[in-house]
Amino acid sequence: MMPRVLVVDDSPVDRRLAGRLIEKLGDMEVFYAEDGQAALEQVEAHLPDVVVTDMQMPRLDGFGLVEALKAQYPLIPVILMTAAGSEAIAVKALQVGAASYVPKTALAEDLADVTQRVLAMSRTQRSQTRLLNRVKRSITEYEVESDRELVLLLSSHMQQQFNAMKICADIEG
Repeated sequence: MMPRVLVVDDSPVDRRLAGRLIEKLGDMEVFYAEDGQAALEQVEAHLPDVVVTDMQMPRLDGFGLVEALKAQYPLIPVILMTAAGSEAIAVKALQVGAASYVPKTALAEDLADVTQRVLAMSRTQRSQTRLLNRVKRSITEYEVESDRELVLLLSSHMQQQFNAMKICADIEG
């Protein structure tokens, strides 16, 4: 099945530009929404494999869209893009749950590659989740010395496993 990409931007020119850059990848079904609220309706109707969204939009901005999608469709990755790009915005985008971030000034150079990379990671995550949803019994034993980094890695690993198996999925890391 051809991957579906939803492009969300209140600027028709920017929306179409981003869509064309993704269409150049070939074998992609691209559809569009003019803001975050319309995007949520499109997601429900078309269930995309990835969402590429502008940051600043009326009704529901990019950050709000990421948060809504993480709550309702946690396996759909979101790539945020904005004209007002900065390192601080990129960090905040990742903190709210975006899979990646592309400044609009770098769309032509980076959007296609970032989209492909995010789609590949998403496919892997979905496959792992499908498999973990079928686990009936598992015994794992760890022997971890008193090393803060290892303990934190183990904690993160276990949380990912629990989330994938829908055990304690509401607990924040």
